[in-house]
Amino acid sequence: GLPKGALSERIATANSEHYYLRSVGENPRKQKADFFGDFPELVKDVTIPSVVSPRKIFSSVLRIGSPRLKLWTHFDVMENMLCQYVGHKRVLLFPPDQDENLYVTGSSSEVMDFDQPDLARFPRLADLRGVKEVILGPGQALYIPPLWFHSIESLDEVTVSVNVFWKDTHLNDDFYPPKDLYGNKDPVAVGNAAHLLKEAGVILKQMPEPYFSFYKRRLLRDLQAQLPMWHRTPSRKSTMSPPPDGIPTIGENDE
Repeated sequence: GLPKGALSERIATANSEHYYLRSVGENPRKQKADFFGDFPELVKDVTIPSVVSPRKIFSSVLRIGSPRLKLWTHFDVMENMLCQYVGHKRVLLFPPDQDENLYVTGSSSEVMDFDQPDLARFPRLADLRGVKEVILGPGQALYIPPLWFHSIESLDEVTVSVNVFWKDTHLNDDFYPPKDLYGNKDPVAVGNAAHLLKEAGVILKQMPEPYFSFYKRRLLRDLQAQLPMWHRTPSRKSTMSPPPDGIPTIGENDE
C-alpha cells in the first residue's frame, strides 16, 4: 500500500477519486470501533462533550473523508454525537416520520442527491418536511437523535471526525441486539415483531382467494387498531438533554 504520507496527500488532492476511511474494531466481526483504545496518540487532541454518558458509550469511530465526499443517507438506532476536528461538513437531517418520503430500504435511503433531486424517480421527495441543515466546523459537535436520518458531505477539504454512539440511559441494555457492532440494527422487540409478521404472511399465503385478500384486510385493520399513531411509555423520560454551549442542534442553519 501507499506510505502514510503519500496516502494523506492523495486523499487531500483527490479530484475524480473519493476516499472514506472508517475505523473498525481490531476484529471487525466481533469487536466494535473504539477510538479511545485504538488511537491513544490522538486522544489528547479530542474532547467529547459532557452530554455524552460515559457508562453508556457503545462505540467511538474515527472518520476521515476526502474533499466533496458524500455519504449515503441513513439512520442509527442509538444516540449519536458527531465531533468535528478538521475541515467542514454539511449535514442534512430529516425527522423519523419522513421515512416514506426518503425511499428507505433497511436503514438507508435510496436517494443520494437532495440538491438536484430526481423527482421523476423519487416523486415523494417533493413532500419532504422538517429538513434541517448544519455546517459543522472544527471544534464543533452535533447531536443526532436516534432514528433521525442524516446525509453528510465533506466540503472542499479533508475532514476528520469522531462519532460517539451511546445507548439511551433510560432503556435497559437488552433493548438493543447483543450482536450489533455498528449501532444500527433494529431493537430486539422490533426484530421479534418482524419475525412474527413474516410467519403470519407465510401462513396466510396458504389460503386461496378470495379468503386470502379478505382476511389479510381484516388482520391489517386489527394490527393498525392495536398500534396507535403515537405511543408514550409513561416511565420513560426524554433523553435529549440541552447541549452545552457551542454544540449546534438540529434546529440551527435551517433552510
